[in-house]
Amino acid sequence: MISQKRYIVSLKKVARKFNNNKNINWGSWYAQYMGYELMWDNYLFTFIQEYAKEPNRPCIHFVFWESCPGGTPFPHQNYAFNPSRHSIPHNGNSDKYLRSVCWKFGIELDKHITIGALMVELAKKGILIIDLYPTHGVSLDTGNRKNLFKNVFPDYSLEKLTRVGKLIKKFRKCETIRVTSELFNSGLEDAMDPLLIEKIRKALSLKNNPKFIVIGQKDTTHLNGPSSTPS
Repeated sequence: MISQKRYIVSLKKVARKFNNNKNINWGSWYAQYMGYELMWDNYLFTFIQEYAKEPNRPCIHFVFWESCPGGTPFPHQNYAFNPSRHSIPHNGNSDKYLRSVCWKFGIELDKHITIGALMVELAKKGILIIDLYPTHGVSLDTGNRKNLFKNVFPDYSLEKLTRVGKLIKKFRKCETIRVTSELFNSGLEDAMDPLLIEKIRKALSLKNNPKFIVIGQKDTTHLNGPSSTPS
């Protein structure tokens, strides 16, 4: 997590509305950011605990999401990492991003299975979902997303990925990274600056440079490889 000062600087790089409005209650916005990030942090450590229990651990598969969506009061009813939702069944409309990850990795979506149970099953298979941006609760358009990738990813996101990489350094990692179509179309793909790809590799402690593919798009990567050995 970052300080309120850095948070304000980051959001001002995203959209004009955060620069022109003098009445923004930054304390409330920052508190919302902290709330969502704490939920994601709890998810991260639960993932590590569940994954470490597996006797025949597959390599870790990274899935990149943006952040909690905007448009409704805190906490957003669609946020998969909110523990208060983990005891309820998944929803076909509000949990579409989580469902797409489950479909990709062969998690059965019985209508009664809870969100918490799905998160545990994903952890056992080594699927780690990472929120890349501090824009929790912010409605994003194409221009916002391109600003995020250009101005916030090289600072905030790489720092977050480096922290994650250190926590899971001893585990095998898959070098295919699955991203949302929104991220892919905003620049997070194989054609990006090679220096930035190298920085992502170093942040996540991968042996080779990662390959990016849209989650749900057909690919031939198996759950057990190819992967990086711990470095």
